[in-house]
Amino acid sequence: MPLFNQISIIGVGLIGGSLAKSIKRKKLCNKIVGFFRNKTKLNKAVKDRIVDEASLDLRKSIKNSDLIILALPISQIINFLSQIKKISKDKKVIIMDAGSTKLKITQAADKLKLDFVGTHPLAGSEKKGAGFSYANLFDNSKVIITPTNKTKKGSLNKIKLFWKKLNADVIVLSAAEHDKILSYTSHLAHIASFCLIDTVPDKFLNFGASGLKDTTRIALSDAEIWSDIFLSNKKEVLKSLSAFEQKIKRIKKTITKNQKKQLIKILDTAKNKRRIMGQ
Repeated sequence: MPLFNQISIIGVGLIGGSLAKSIKRKKLCNKIVGFFRNKTKLNKAVKDRIVDEASLDLRKSIKNSDLIILALPISQIINFLSQIKKISKDKKVIIMDAGSTKLKITQAADKLKLDFVGTHPLAGSEKKGAGFSYANLFDNSKVIITPTNKTKKGSLNKIKLFWKKLNADVIVLSAAEHDKILSYTSHLAHIASFCLIDTVPDKFLNFGASGLKDTTRIALSDAEIWSDIFLSNKKEVLKSLSAFEQKIKRIKKTITKNQKKQLIKILDTAKNKRRIMGQ
């Protein structure tokens, strides 16, 4: 028996499209409806069978659904929560997001008194769009779920089961814990990648080999999405940036003073820390 009867996905891009394909693969619902603001993208998603039905009308897109998934940039998620509150009177529908920061989103959902469960799948790509989506994106990935004191226990358990059925490893954290951790493990990594490639003079780019390409791959990520992420988690991002600045200053000092032993110690410590993560 399917976990849901009808699921609506608002934001059928890389994550939303991959969710649709994963849901279909696991037969977790009877019908998937997509909401689009672009008719060309709508027609393509239906033609490619990413969704079963689609509409440019939000009200039609979410009608009769028992799960609404918001796979959008942070500011848009908050905007759509307000819109859904205005047009949906169905108290049985669960709303779930897939946003990369959680505190502002969960606070907005609580204020609107929605049956909401915040989630963040730690999977993705620097590419964007449903054309790059695939059904096994979430296999063996981590998904962080961020309930609040207002999250219904039944809804939380159902969303946990939903992600487990998509072969994801579920971790439950508070929204504040999530944003603090991700500011170091994801947001700082992207800022470092953007800054690194921007530091390299244009005339030197032809000399960049695999090391530079590997280290800066995520600098190919969408600027609008990531500026949204950085600003929505401003407090924690600034803290992680300050910590990173201190590490840069320490290395700069050892190089300036020709302190080879101290430099080796710093580099070895970093290398051993990286080994903990595995390949």
